[in-house]
Amino acid sequence: GNGIIGQVALEKEAILLKNVKDEEFYVQSGTTLSKPKEVYAFPLIHEGELFGVAEIMSFEGFTEIHKNYLNKSALIFAAALHTTSQNVQIKTLLEKSQQAFEELQTQSEELQESNVQMEEQQQQLTLQSRELQTKNDTLAEAKREIDQRADDLEKASKYKSEFLANMSHELRTPLNSIILLSKLLTQNQNKTLNEKDMEKSAVIHKAGNDLLFLINDILDLSKIESGQMELIYEELESSKVTDEMRGLFYDMAQEKGLKFIINDNFKASFSSDETKLAQVLKNLLSNAFKFTKKGSVTLSLSKSGDAINISVLDSGIGIPQDKLSTIFEAFKQVDGSISREFGGTGLGLSISKTIVDLMGGEIFVESEVGKGSTFTISLPLNKDSSFTQTELKKVPKASFNIEPSQTATIIQLQESEISNENELSGKNILIVDDDSRNIFTLTSTLESMDAEVYSAFNGKEALELLEKEDAIDLILMDIMMPVMDGLAAIESIKANKSFKEIPIIAITAKTMPEDKQKCLDAGANDYLAKPLEHGALISMLKAWIK
Repeated sequence: GNGIIGQVALEKEAILLKNVKDEEFYVQSGTTLSKPKEVYAFPLIHEGELFGVAEIMSFEGFTEIHKNYLNKSALIFAAALHTTSQNVQIKTLLEKSQQAFEELQTQSEELQESNVQMEEQQQQLTLQSRELQTKNDTLAEAKREIDQRADDLEKASKYKSEFLANMSHELRTPLNSIILLSKLLTQNQNKTLNEKDMEKSAVIHKAGNDLLFLINDILDLSKIESGQMELIYEELESSKVTDEMRGLFYDMAQEKGLKFIINDNFKASFSSDETKLAQVLKNLLSNAFKFTKKGSVTLSLSKSGDAINISVLDSGIGIPQDKLSTIFEAFKQVDGSISREFGGTGLGLSISKTIVDLMGGEIFVESEVGKGSTFTISLPLNKDSSFTQTELKKVPKASFNIEPSQTATIIQLQESEISNENELSGKNILIVDDDSRNIFTLTSTLESMDAEVYSAFNGKEALELLEKEDAIDLILMDIMMPVMDGLAAIESIKANKSFKEIPIIAITAKTMPEDKQKCLDAGANDYLAKPLEHGALISMLKAWIK
């Protein structure tokens, strides 16, 4: 720290300066300038937390009695500061609680009014149904057949979702090893690979990520078809959107020798689903860079009436006019040659259009072959009341008066946030997974960070190991395992007073919302989806171990 105050704050120990000569310690009173004999600075600490530093000057010197008195007074001052801080926090929480209660009360009134209207409509529908039943007895059998077909379709949709979830698990498990191990190889920490080997590792890593994107596209399409895709709105600054896109695509622009231009003429906040909006913009920008060999790609934000317009303009190959009407259909691409040269499944634009539609917006495209394309999404700044009400029903309820085991903190981290310090060195991490490939992959990753790794092949083995090892700092828990699965193991660990404080990160290859929620409900502190991204894994480990 700087000066005596900074030094005391840094070391959390009192410092006594005798025979002071430094001019900074002179004391001015009226027209008199006096130099103290001694300066005593001591920390204000309560329950291990530093709340401030006090500095006392004396013209006669400090005795042990003086210092003991001041040190005891420091405890009182620190406790008072702690109490004041707690009171401010309690007041803030109370205000938030009251605000939430008022919002819930308003929603309850709206819901009651809606129920009354629905009951009236139900009565009218019942009357109409009776009249139709009387007049059209012959339609009864047809209706039963239609109901049966609808039920069959619903079951088929459910089976398809379950199949895709299981397929995702089976694909993500080997992908987890491919992506993490290839990432480790490209880092070449032991300097055992030559440049050619590192290039090969990078190709493997990129291929694994490409396959992961394809799996995610298929799952997104499944969620859309089954109506499981939800929107969670929050206030976004336009600068945050542009900064994120700049960070994601700057290196790509440099590699391809393209200009990446960003024009933020909106410069304000707006309401949107941050994750879904980023997904759409990443798809549009990825396409723009993919199909542009020279020139530039431009991202522009502007206001148009009651909407925000976000445009992606490129100087690429362009799209023929007769193909513009089909590019937003699933699995549709301009032609086979484009698919072979540039790759892709034709799902990205279809998913993007559906997300924009869910947001109540529109997506437009203008293009000319050989000159480039412009994709524009227009999103409403003000949603109507019915849309807002639907949106609120999809947002998770606020957690008030809930036991700690029922809540979880989800930490969102990016690779760029990883500290250079090796904070995992010497930490004891338990990996619980029935797949030896995953254990090998995670062990290699963690040991490269000098962590101590323990492993178990199921929940039962994990509990037995915890009984023997009392120094585990964190647990990485797979979910689908024999003997005792991850959910049962998490519940057992959190129910044991000796282990319940150990952070548990659930690792699952199933990415449906209900699968993730099951992990949190069981008591997991956080979760990661397979295949694990190296930077996100290390960042999350550091965050929870801290």
